[in-house]
Amino acid sequence: MHKTFYIDIDEEVTSIIDRLRKSSVKENILVIPQRSLILQSIVNLKLLEKEATKNKKQIMIITQDSHGQALVEKAGILVQSSMEGIEEDNVVREDFEPKINDANIKDRLLENMEKKEKLKRLGSGEFFDISSKKKTNNLRAEVTEQVDIKKTDIFPEMAEYNLATEFKAKKDNSTRDNIEKLDLKRERELEKLFGKSSIKKKEEISENVSKINNFDYGNQNSDNYSKKVSGRVKKIFSLLGIVCFFSILAVAAYLFLPKVDIEVYPQTNIKEDDLEIVGVSNGNFGLDGKKLIVSSRVVEADSSVVFSFDATGQKDVSDQKAHGTVVVYNEYSAASQQLVATTRLLTEDGKLFRLVAGVVVPGISEIEGKIEPGKIEVEVVADQSGEEYNIEESKFSIIGFKGGPKYEKIHARSIAKMIGGGGNGEKLSSISEEDVKLAKQKTEESARGQLMEKIKGKLGEGEIILDASIKEDIVSSAASPGEGMVADSFNYQIDLKAKAVVVSQKKIDELVAEYFSNKIDSEMIIAQNKIEYGNIDVDFEKDSLIARVHAESLFQAKIDEEKLKVEILGKSTNHLKEIIDEDTKIKKIEMIFYPDFLRGRIPSQGKWVNLEIIKPTFE
Repeated sequence: MHKTFYIDIDEEVTSIIDRLRKSSVKENILVIPQRSLILQSIVNLKLLEKEATKNKKQIMIITQDSHGQALVEKAGILVQSSMEGIEEDNVVREDFEPKINDANIKDRLLENMEKKEKLKRLGSGEFFDISSKKKTNNLRAEVTEQVDIKKTDIFPEMAEYNLATEFKAKKDNSTRDNIEKLDLKRERELEKLFGKSSIKKKEEISENVSKINNFDYGNQNSDNYSKKVSGRVKKIFSLLGIVCFFSILAVAAYLFLPKVDIEVYPQTNIKEDDLEIVGVSNGNFGLDGKKLIVSSRVVEADSSVVFSFDATGQKDVSDQKAHGTVVVYNEYSAASQQLVATTRLLTEDGKLFRLVAGVVVPGISEIEGKIEPGKIEVEVVADQSGEEYNIEESKFSIIGFKGGPKYEKIHARSIAKMIGGGGNGEKLSSISEEDVKLAKQKTEESARGQLMEKIKGKLGEGEIILDASIKEDIVSSAASPGEGMVADSFNYQIDLKAKAVVVSQKKIDELVAEYFSNKIDSEMIIAQNKIEYGNIDVDFEKDSLIARVHAESLFQAKIDEEKLKVEILGKSTNHLKEIIDEDTKIKKIEMIFYPDFLRGRIPSQGKWVNLEIIKPTFE
């Protein structure tokens, strides 16, 4: 089903688009006379095609204007020179909705008749003929003759009506006759307008009918043109995108990339002298000529370390006594019990062992409300040689207490099998002199390291320990079993105690800086101290020390960082060199520009300038 529009020769494209938008059908035919305004511009035709596509409408143009046909095809719109082959059964006519009031029926009807007459002449040579005025006058006469027709016969019970609706309903016979006459005249005028000579062959007509019914031909042309336009638009947008990208890149480089890191090296001066540090526990602290009197104090700590080592010696056990370790228990009283070396211990099966060294067995103690016997480990050796003394874990009684109350209360028990007894000439591992020597060295090193860590943990903020200010005492150092004993391994235990006189390095640096500051320009500030310690005398009784040192102080010129930064903003590098040459406080300046090709001028905004005063150090 399609709808036919008859276009005026001077009708604007906007008017045609507006009529097309109001169309209620998808397929629309535009009948356009020769030399019409719409056919003079390809732009208008493309706009019409674009709006039709946008509103999901399919359009075809009927015109005999050869130049116009070429432009229509170029715009991607289906075109033909006549209405030949178009089905009239499926025509939806253009709606008109005039309103007619009771007071001016004649004028309204006359206006409608004039419109009809104009439509009949659309596209004909008479369309602009002056003689058409005569026909208009005739129409006015006809209207005058028909005004006596009753209102109810033409417009039954309606204040306003739709003319197209009445055409379809055919309720009024007079109106129906006029419509039929109008259609007949319109067809005749179309024949005059387009002519029969333009009728093509039957095959072409059939092909056109198929194209009209489906509207595919126009869509295909439109699609091809749209693809071409789309390709051009993509190229244009791609070019614009590249231009915009590089423009933004250039602006960003100008606004954000010009950065500079500036390192300022101030002028320096070194002062040095031999001084004496005096550490005392109390008294007056501060400078006294070349003496730096500081507070000192004593820190004490102890350490106990036990390590296990493998025995590497070899010994003939043909006449060796078994040995091992037992735990002696005191369940008699809270008083400790002393046992001398060679104290006899007897097993339940009658094997005799003796203590290697004397010990003191602690008395009974109470731990968390529970009575615990005193106990101590001690080394024992068999009274006789032989393999039979290599006994498993056993209980021992002390023969010296037999017959007294301590006999049952003070006793011993071995914690491992006795070893080393033999008489068949075999060789067993034994603890050599070299084993004990190496074990002592490693154990002492570990104990001293542990001791030093404990002392450092007791230091206050800024305090130091001088190497010569530590006093160390070895409380005990022994191997168990001892040297020469048959064993696969042995333990070495060492107990250390130490104390150190400590002083505050922070306070020493302050006094050194104060000492040299009195000998230098006030525009210089201390940057770093270097102190080399010489002889140190320590009095652990008085908790004091005297250390002779060689001190050096590195001074740097005072530079106002913020003031300098403001001064150099926006300056060229040549101007900056002039500033450096005039400023006696600055030794040199190093600059790094980002990016490097923008070097030559310092940015004018402070946020893009990173200025740093480099603190000098001793080489």
